[in-house]
Amino acid sequence: MIAYVSQSAFWGLLISAVEVYKRECFGLLIGYRDRKGPDHRYIIEHAVPYQSAGRRHRTVVNNPRAHRRIERFLQSIPQMSVIGDFHSHTMWGYSRAASSLSDTDLQGMSERQRSAARSALELQRRRLAVGHDRRPPLPAHRLYRDRRA
Repeated sequence: MIAYVSQSAFWGLLISAVEVYKRECFGLLIGYRDRKGPDHRYIIEHAVPYQSAGRRHRTVVNNPRAHRRIERFLQSIPQMSVIGDFHSHTMWGYSRAASSLSDTDLQGMSERQRSAARSALELQRRRLAVGHDRRPPLPAHRLYRDRRA
């Protein structure tokens, strides 16, 4: 699986986290599936933050009624659908913005989602472990297959 994040969606993710700094942000990734070629490709066009999310320093909870309304609305737009969701891990107290999956994250994910997220995080760790690799770390929302492996 490969997911491409548009510049607009990336800025939406970033501003969503900055807006509620010290509390977690939460939102939906809206886009479509591109069925061309052998790979499953997802194109993420929009990152839409939940205004009604229950935010805390270490957790965030979506609003189920709002989620159902959004899902119904998106059904009227056949070319777009919910690809996934996003949330931040904040720096607060002794907690340091972990770029890893929490136990709560794992509970809400299918095995396929866990595998994709772990692959992206492992790729990021490997890139950072190589001293001569000066590229910045991968954003956690950008998942792709390591073609060097």
